[in-house]
Amino acid sequence: MKKLLCIAPLLFSAQSFAGDWYDDWLFEEVTTRIDTPYYGGSKTCHTPNGDWLSLYKSKTYVSTHTVYKDLNKFDLFDSCTVTFPQIGVDTTYKTKTVKSPIQPYANNVFIERLACSGSQRKVLISVANAETAASSMQIFASPSPYYADNSIYSGSSRAHILTYVNANADTINFRIKLDDGSSYYASGSNMKCTGGGGVPLD
Repeated sequence: MKKLLCIAPLLFSAQSFAGDWYDDWLFEEVTTRIDTPYYGGSKTCHTPNGDWLSLYKSKTYVSTHTVYKDLNKFDLFDSCTVTFPQIGVDTTYKTKTVKSPIQPYANNVFIERLACSGSQRKVLISVANAETAASSMQIFASPSPYYADNSIYSGSSRAHILTYVNANADTINFRIKLDDGSSYYASGSNMKCTGGGGVPLD
């Protein structure tokens, strides 16, 4: 079976998907061509018992078949194998949409939850390539399952950001954007603060 790929890029504008997941990613339609050979014809074989058996297939996707003299007994000593030649190819096409990030794109992201201050959770956000890949950085946060659109940092691109997030849910979604690159998505668990401050919740 042979596969050929045809890739057509489709970059969706931010206006059409404003404030939605992956609205600043590159979307590509990948079309795969699949060639499946098929076999057929009439073949004859010789069994260990000395019988000649024949089998006809108008079309089959398996080239090798076992022929039995008595189909009810399946006697292996009175059977033999035939191999049909390839007589054609069926071609089908499958298309799927694949998304990929636009550079600069955050990588090796680590989010550490620290102590609470009232209903705010102190977090340390580390982005390994922030200072080398971009000059500006934006970080957004919202309670899960919502799209992260509440800004908690906007400024120069830094490897480590110490900031606060409104921790009114156990899981907080984060979105990190370097320059005009694609958004990086992450989430933090056990983030909710009780309102009394103190050490992180376990």
